[in-house]
Amino acid sequence: MRPGFAVHGPGASARIPGGTGEFPVYYKALGTPVGGELVKIAFEEGQMVKAGDLLAEIDPRSYQNALLQAQGTLMQNQAQLKNAQVDVQRYRDLYAQDSIAKQTLDTAEALVLQYQGTVKTNQGAVDDAKLNLEFTKIRAPISGRVGLRQVDVGNLVAANDTTFLAVITQTQPISQQATGVLQSLDNQIDVTTGTLKFKARFDNKDQALFPNQFVNFGNTGTFVYVLDGDKKVKVQPLVVGDTDGDNTVIKEGLKAGDRVVLEGTDRLRDGSEIEVVNDSSEVPTTPTEHLQGKPAAKGRPAPPPARRKGRFMNLSRLFILRPVATTLSMLAIVLAGIIAYRLLPVSALPQVDYLTIRVMTLYPGASPDVMTSAVTAPLERQFGQMPGLTQWRPPALAVRRC
Repeated sequence: MRPGFAVHGPGASARIPGGTGEFPVYYKALGTPVGGELVKIAFEEGQMVKAGDLLAEIDPRSYQNALLQAQGTLMQNQAQLKNAQVDVQRYRDLYAQDSIAKQTLDTAEALVLQYQGTVKTNQGAVDDAKLNLEFTKIRAPISGRVGLRQVDVGNLVAANDTTFLAVITQTQPISQQATGVLQSLDNQIDVTTGTLKFKARFDNKDQALFPNQFVNFGNTGTFVYVLDGDKKVKVQPLVVGDTDGDNTVIKEGLKAGDRVVLEGTDRLRDGSEIEVVNDSSEVPTTPTEHLQGKPAAKGRPAPPPARRKGRFMNLSRLFILRPVATTLSMLAIVLAGIIAYRLLPVSALPQVDYLTIRVMTLYPGASPDVMTSAVTAPLERQFGQMPGLTQWRPPALAVRRC
């Protein structure tokens, strides 16, 4: 075999790689908005059911009685309404004959409206009682497979209890991430794996897939990229034999003279275009040795730098291929900077003599008040208006009388 080093070209075709998928499914927890004693269970654990199938029943007797009470109250108020309507008709005839006051007719009509509102309220109570009676029969909300039941016949079931009777899981159809007939894709990259999730849909008619099941798909087993001509590679499955840790026996998949890719395989796909930049004389001699940095064979000129579509290797790739040399160079640059900083010439601040202005005035025969108003105050105002003046010391007054 003659292995080589491959560079992935831009003309390569794309293919979805293998991986692991997860099956998100629809499920429904069986609960009930009414409570009571569980008197019947009509399903077997693991049974396939259809939407609307009867699964369990709660004792309906108390709800039947509540319905009868609501219906009786409704009938009573309906009779009162009918009687009030008959009275209104009589009062209208009497009022037309001017036999009763208008207030009597108005009161009768208001009573009819009152009974009409009561009847509507009673009708709502009857409908609510019928709904509660229907809730005593627990039916499958979706089609799927029933899981393990959590309660038995004779247990008391509370309304909206957190302990469900069972869970129905929809398995037809079923969704799977990553492969299949593409249905949707995620809107962000998974930072833990650096991948984008896809969701596909399967009919699952043979019930081969189950909820929360993980499967492997794509390429299976050991394979290598073999040169198919001079520019493209193909995926070649292998049958491996015994190994001693460093060497492995290849039983099937390769033959003498095949050229396989040793590095850069993470960027390759089946049918990718490549450019071989190392020949068979420059391959590693041991499994732990890499192609990068290996000297050329004696009597041969050094191979040209790795190229991608006719361009020379950039400077950043050189640092990537020489991590130890890059680290030592960075340390040397930092050390040289520290030494140069300590040797930089630094001069002390120069001594500067600042300009000082002294004013002396003589005012023979003047008193201290006169000196302050006639000399000191005008000088302070004038010096305060001078630009650049940073310090001012009031003058000392020396008064001498002659």
